[in-house]
Amino acid sequence: MLTYIRENRKYILFLLFVWIIATAWILPNRYHLLNRLALIIQSPGYDPKTAKEFIKKGDSILAKEVTYQDLGERIPDLNVMREACLYYYSLSEIDRVLYKPSWTDSMSTWRFKTEEESEDKKNSTKTQSRSPITGSFNPGDYWKVVAPNVLEALDYYKRALNFSGPDLNVPKKIEKTALAVCRPEEVLLAYADYIRNTEETVRIVMEKTQKPKSFFSCNQTEEQPNVLTEKQNLMRIWSQIKSNSFVIDPDQNLKVNANDFKKALNILAFGIYKTGLNSISPIEADGVLEKLLFFSDPNTIEYDELLMKRGMLNYQLGKRDPIFFDKAIFILENLLNRLT
Repeated sequence: MLTYIRENRKYILFLLFVWIIATAWILPNRYHLLNRLALIIQSPGYDPKTAKEFIKKGDSILAKEVTYQDLGERIPDLNVMREACLYYYSLSEIDRVLYKPSWTDSMSTWRFKTEEESEDKKNSTKTQSRSPITGSFNPGDYWKVVAPNVLEALDYYKRALNFSGPDLNVPKKIEKTALAVCRPEEVLLAYADYIRNTEETVRIVMEKTQKPKSFFSCNQTEEQPNVLTEKQNLMRIWSQIKSNSFVIDPDQNLKVNANDFKKALNILAFGIYKTGLNSISPIEADGVLEKLLFFSDPNTIEYDELLMKRGMLNYQLGKRDPIFFDKAIFILENLLNRLT
């Protein structure tokens, strides 16, 4: 063996050198490489079957009962977890690590819902038979016990979002689980991805749907170039969504729901103003307001309010880039003309 190594030491040293160099490059870039590999194996796009598989996995994880103290087994109560997040966020002047809720707080605030009060009618029989928790209850401890399951379910829902297209149920599930694990920013990201996925799905279907060629054009193989601007193409997509009759799956007669699309836009807009543009760039916020204006009735007060918000947003952007001042002036002049 030693003789073999001596005879081939040059090749062995060269191989070790290559492995060291490769390891030094692969380790820092391993997640990027795995991401590229995953995209090659299964690229994101509208695939209801794949989305349902991920949703089913997430739902099954949330349905698992978790043992907490002497209260037996319960499925995770997402409402209690969400309230725990809000509760600890409110303790800005108190040591969140050492603080424990008082006995009166446990009695009045931290109570699991009974079956009559619960929004989820599919709770297990074990959960249905128990009365609300009373006595000493630490929401922080409960959150730590059940959070791993909820985080795992959230991960599957986020995977489903890559394939769900215009299905609003997936971002709704993400919203419920993300708020339960103190990740409100995930909600805005989910609805933003839903909007992009819906637009992309409609765009792909529009490109696949070609007008039948006439008999005299049989020799013309070259497609006509798209002379529309990016904004014009987007407006064509929005028009199809707004029609509420655009079919994306002829086999199931599945149509894009304009109300769902506008609902997602409203949630995004509310989140933007609630967080003070901490979770989205100002230019992206302007894009959300532009879409909301397109889907709103021009003869309503809501439309005027959106115009005002968009005008003021562009005015703020104008402090960084003067080109936005012209846009703000145009929008606000349009608003004044409507009001006079």
